Amino acid sequence: MKMKMATTALALLVASLGGSIATAAPADAAPARTAVWVGSPIEGTWPTSDGCSGSGARYPSDDCSLPTAHHTYQWGMPYTGDWGIDIGASAGQAVTLYAAPQQGGRSIGAKVERVTLACSARSGESYEQTRRRGGNTVVVGLYEGGTRIGWVTYAHVDPYVSQGQSINRWNTTIGTVGRYSANSCWTGPHLHVEMTNETNYSCYNRGWRPGQQMYRSNFIGFLGGAYASGTRQACP
Repeated sequence: MKMKMATTALALLVASLGGSIATAAPADAAPARTAVWVGSPIEGTWPTSDGCSGSGARYPSDDCSLPTAHHTYQWGMPYTGDWGIDIGASAGQAVTLYAAPQQGGRSIGAKVERVTLACSARSGESYEQTRRRGGNTVVVGLYEGGTRIGWVTYAHVDPYVSQGQSINRWNTTIGTVGRYSANSCWTGPHLHVEMTNETNYSCYNRGWRPGQQMYRSNFIGFLGGAYASGTRQACP
């Protein structure tokens, strides 16, 4: 069974940044769904270990960007992210979807589930004012037939795609890395990325070193399958 536990601290964090906590869980554990390989959407750097000592090493952390501790959100989907990272990036870079079935012969589709604000609105603030502080979040669902395997979330993006749009799973430009006014929601050019399974848990590539250079389509993690027994775990 996939359980998502909410805490008071996490609820406060998410409320301040425009997400929401997922509390629902499937009534019964479902069999593992097709494993999908997901690649890096940009050229950038895997998170450093800056801010990851002491309390920063514990989830949910704003300061530590490593997948073991970095905050994740729900953004209107059934569950919060299984793991998330901030990839160091330059503003204006194309954000690209790369996804492929781990097992040959599988047909995997992709659809834009949601395009929403990355930051929560301040009192009296218009949509455009909020967007200028942190851009948008784009949630892409990956499917086998009509069955959703999971989703990849990209935040602090100026989107090129629309909610409900079916897109190609390989080499589709989702948008670009934005440049916004510095605030508590956005602290400089980077791309927040999350992955979440519909059943079981997504996992991240254990081979990355803090600060290591990443190139487009480099493997970052699996959706589907049954590689992890819980959140924020590395792939075996």
